[in-house]
Amino acid sequence: MMNWDDFRYVLAIYRKGTLSGAAESLGVNQTTVTRRLRSLQKEMGVQLFEKLHQGVSPTQAGEDMVKAAEDMEQKVFQIDENIVGKDRDLNGPLRVTFPEIIGGHWQWAFHQFCKQYPKIELELSLTNQQKNLTQREADIAIRIGDSPPEHLVGRKVVCVKYALYASSELLKTLGNTLPYDQYPWLAYDRKLGAKVTESWMFKHARKAKIICYVDTLQLLHEGIRAGMGIQFLPCIIGDSDPLLKRLRPVEKEFGWDLWLLTHPNLRNIARVKAFIDFITKIFIEHKDQFEGVIDES
Repeated sequence: MMNWDDFRYVLAIYRKGTLSGAAESLGVNQTTVTRRLRSLQKEMGVQLFEKLHQGVSPTQAGEDMVKAAEDMEQKVFQIDENIVGKDRDLNGPLRVTFPEIIGGHWQWAFHQFCKQYPKIELELSLTNQQKNLTQREADIAIRIGDSPPEHLVGRKVVCVKYALYASSELLKTLGNTLPYDQYPWLAYDRKLGAKVTESWMFKHARKAKIICYVDTLQLLHEGIRAGMGIQFLPCIIGDSDPLLKRLRPVEKEFGWDLWLLTHPNLRNIARVKAFIDFITKIFIEHKDQFEGVIDES
């Protein structure tokens, strides 16, 4: 007879696309996943996955089982959320995921939250990959974008603006009046699809030489401050670095909303509400920094 663990293994294999990836997500070794899959297929008398050149792909029977597994998973989560949703106490674990733009810059705010709510066990995850709130990979997500997924609820807090930055040392050497395509540039790895900055460069710096491609905001920031080249940064990061200077005012067409989001079944949990209210207040207090407003007085 099949049990929930069987469904968990099938879902992990389907979502990761490889047995090794499934093993990592399940916290077991690949041999265990292989043995479990073989046993399940033998018990059911059907093949659930077929091998590809890289990874595996579900058969029709596998797709049917995946759908059944996803339905069962949602029922399990719903039961869990209905029980957890009755929690009105300011204690227990709270998982928060956020992108690099938040990064270590707001560790002080998280520290203040922990001091104010010492019984809440804050778990922080810095990743550019979107954690799945429906699958309870996180309770709260801080996300950047035009609009949140329809299945999540929350609030838009501030707008994150961008400007073009260079290091003070680079500007000492080259000055700040050159045409933009005569400066060295850094750029995001092409696979990340930074269409806004790519479009701007095509229009204003088409002949620019890109010195280095990077795949994280941290590497981009460090490359600019080291004088490797110029590039756009969120003002909240660029303006706070004394080694950097703006080459242009804030770009009007560059701007993404910052959202605080959670699953609908979790929004009334006391610790979720406490965190969202607490961090929203702090972000709004720093609205000018997010939007790149400089006090000229």
